[in-house]
Amino acid sequence: MAGYVQRPQLEEGIEIQTICLVRQRTMEVPTIESGELVTLQELNTSSPFFTHGNSLRVTGKLQEYSVETCMATIMEGNAKLKIDTRHLRDVNFHVDSIYQFIGELHLQAGNEAVLQARVGRNIDGMDLKLYHQSLQLLRQFQAERKGKF
Repeated sequence: MAGYVQRPQLEEGIEIQTICLVRQRTMEVPTIESGELVTLQELNTSSPFFTHGNSLRVTGKLQEYSVETCMATIMEGNAKLKIDTRHLRDVNFHVDSIYQFIGELHLQAGNEAVLQARVGRNIDGMDLKLYHQSLQLLRQFQAERKGKF
């Protein structure tokens, strides 16, 4: 329960009473995860990333988009993922363009994965081969660093 404490202050010779709200209990502040970098090929039922609620960052070519349902499907190689875009604003979707999304993975009936996107951007022009190489190097670095600690 919150309590109120009055604290006098002097401002230009005039005493001003201020009320400060003091928390007697700490509140748990929810954190927003940054989104683990994952390729669509890695996102399968045996993957450690394939967990309900995981925060992920995925990249793929837009195959289809429905304005009515706000659902998009992206593809990378032969892997596909459905993206729920209802919380995105100011993103123009164009089929065959490359997009990157950050959001939480939701597993539906039959282990169908849908990413609830909170961030989306068009990344046409990005060198995807170089992107995947840098992702591999990042994971190698993280694994080496983890082994040292």
